[in-house]
Amino acid sequence: MATKKATVKKHVALNAVEPNSGNPIQVLVKATTPTAARRVFLGTSEFVFDANGVGAVVVPPGTYTLFWVVFGLEGQSYTIEITAPESAAFKSGTRTIVGDHDTAAHAPVVVT
Repeated sequence: MATKKATVKKHVALNAVEPNSGNPIQVLVKATTPTAARRVFLGTSEFVFDANGVGAVVVPPGTYTLFWVVFGLEGQSYTIEITAPESAAFKSGTRTIVGDHDTAAHAPVVVT
């Protein structure tokens, strides 16, 4: 009886490219949303937000995907903006919630 060799696949979920080694870098995001009901990720790292809608994560240098989900009422608008570091600068522009939430992603985000 022949045996099959198991294949293990490596997945780099949510990261466009694997992070490089190097000193960790703080990435800041400003979320102007109708409520605090939002989740924003850089790769697999979730931003933690303060009362002013500024969130932070610390990641190694690398190339990532930014993705988010914002909850609210239909027709409400919001923006998501990476404010630091300069290499990762991004602004979503004004987006509108359809239904009860909106999701989107942006890549690549280069953190150096």
